[in-house]
Amino acid sequence: QLQGICPGHTKGVRQLSFSQPSVDGVFLASACQDCTPMLRDGDNGDWVGSFVGHKGAVWSTHLNPDATRGVTGSADFTWRYWDATTGAELRSVATEHAVRAVRLSPSHDRVAVAGNSKTLSIYDLNSPESDPISTGVGPDVVKAVMWSPDGAKVISDGGSPSSLQTWDARTGAVVQSISLPGPVRDLDQQNSTLAVATPGHVLIFSMEDGLRETSRIEMKTDITSACLQPRSVGGKTLLVVGEAKDYSVGLHDVASGDQVAKLTGHHGPVHCVRFHPDGAHFASASDDATIRL
Repeated sequence: QLQGICPGHTKGVRQLSFSQPSVDGVFLASACQDCTPMLRDGDNGDWVGSFVGHKGAVWSTHLNPDATRGVTGSADFTWRYWDATTGAELRSVATEHAVRAVRLSPSHDRVAVAGNSKTLSIYDLNSPESDPISTGVGPDVVKAVMWSPDGAKVISDGGSPSSLQTWDARTGAVVQSISLPGPVRDLDQQNSTLAVATPGHVLIFSMEDGLRETSRIEMKTDITSACLQPRSVGGKTLLVVGEAKDYSVGLHDVASGDQVAKLTGHHGPVHCVRFHPDGAHFASASDDATIRL
């Protein structure tokens, strides 16, 4: 059921990030090609504020659990760290190429940054003058990064076509490489479970001891994004996927892989889908410049 449509952006919305529940509620950050990431009330989509400063499309964003800090990555060759309570820019770091993926560590004191440079860099937020830990990923542009639950490793695409790489966050060394049925379109983590979206499949991995594939769901359409339900509702765990060609959102039963609902309404490809932490709601972001709840 459509809860609301969130206007405000003027170009395609590329990524979403929900916070966890806090004393002030749940918040939702959006990265957009209009250069201005936004913060919204995660329950009703009401606009809270904008992060002003980027000079190019913003491809990625991530909020810390209580929505007091956020990070963004942009085509303007910078990543930026924000006070999400005031919108103030706390740090802006120039890079040699467009930034396509950013992710705060579980301890919230480091940020993984990657993109068109085909490298993965890890910055210490408590030590602004220190050099990042960087490693060449190549040969492909890196579009997705994720931390292991303990913060000891970083997972990314880009190492080679249709593969997933796990890196030691201290040394930058590869510790695991996994072949996939297609290129990575999206990564999403819920607790110690990782969902990997490829054009025709969603692969589910346990992250408890390295990456171990636990299930593989075949999709009948080209998908762009996937997100696991953070907790079961009604005895089922659902997977939400964004679809590229017919601009729809699909809900699938993880156990059977069956599609249980198909939602339409967007007027452009769906770039990102993310569940609200309560597991009963989710958001979708589209090239039509809107977010739907």
